[in-house]
Amino acid sequence: MEGWKKLLIFLPLISGSVSGVWSDNSSTVIHVHPGESLQAAIDRASPGTTIVVESGEFRESLVIRQSGIRLIGMGASQRGTILSNEGVDADTGITVTAEADGFELTGFLIRGFHQNGVQLTEVRNYAVTHNRLENNGEYGVFPLACTDGLIVDNIAIGHTDSGLYVGQSSHTRIIHNLVRENFKGIEVENSTDCAVVGNEATGNRMGILVIALDLTPVANTERVIVTRNFVHGNPPAPASPEGAIPWGGILVVGADHVIVSDNLALANRPYGIAVMRLPESLDRFDPERPHLPDGNRILGNIALNNGTTDPDVGGANLFWDGTGEENCWKDNLFVDETGSSSVPPPEALPVCPES
Repeated sequence: MEGWKKLLIFLPLISGSVSGVWSDNSSTVIHVHPGESLQAAIDRASPGTTIVVESGEFRESLVIRQSGIRLIGMGASQRGTILSNEGVDADTGITVTAEADGFELTGFLIRGFHQNGVQLTEVRNYAVTHNRLENNGEYGVFPLACTDGLIVDNIAIGHTDSGLYVGQSSHTRIIHNLVRENFKGIEVENSTDCAVVGNEATGNRMGILVIALDLTPVANTERVIVTRNFVHGNPPAPASPEGAIPWGGILVVGADHVIVSDNLALANRPYGIAVMRLPESLDRFDPERPHLPDGNRILGNIALNNGTTDPDVGGANLFWDGTGEENCWKDNLFVDETGSSSVPPPEALPVCPES
């Protein structure tokens, strides 16, 4: 319960604190212009250096190894600072290693890398804000085993796995981002004490996915808040493989103690907001782990016009597969003019007790 209290207290402060992420208390500033090597500037930078990157296109991939490096571009647009894979043939646009705690990135358009736009591994106290990530293979932003992260006001488009991904991490805030036309818009996987707040997810196969998978060093996903997001028009793929996780708007799969509150989920297929176990077909990979969703609370959401009247497709505004313990629903608006409602029927959804 203590972890919940800390996260809930911190949430109202997030929006006010984001604008101050870039306050400069470093003594060294390096300016990089088009035609100069950005990696060379990074290599000669001491810890705590601010690197201001002027407008223009930089065709290179970058590796950050020093702590406290701040990369500040001139805007995430064609007229701003562009990091491009054209002629580079690199897997990742920016790789941030475990030595690079305190990394900050803002104001870049990052496009065309084969696997990741930005990858961070075992990094603490990082911030990725106000960037645009386009068609970078599998992931736009990919923090793995990181703590105390901010992913704020980014746009992620056209990734074959997740536009914004958080894996095996803790205390990460994903706020005010736009994710569209990815396979998964936002994914929180095997992570704890995270918040997904005020984002828009549209045109993805899955809008927001909170999931606990097998075969990872972190056993579960728990204590995640998903609130005030606009999740709409996330359609299914033409054919879903047998045993795959269903598509939809907001999906809680095998995760525990997730609060899904005050979201707007419209016209997603087949589900608006769903709580379910990990597919049984995956149990054999790690039979000792729990795969059931427990203690999740679905509160005060509007979920309308999700699913379809096509009996071969089905779907619902609210969905629960009946597994897990202490999952509950309260104060949701989910009965629309098409008659779409919930699976199971509303009277079979457990009601959350008074807090």
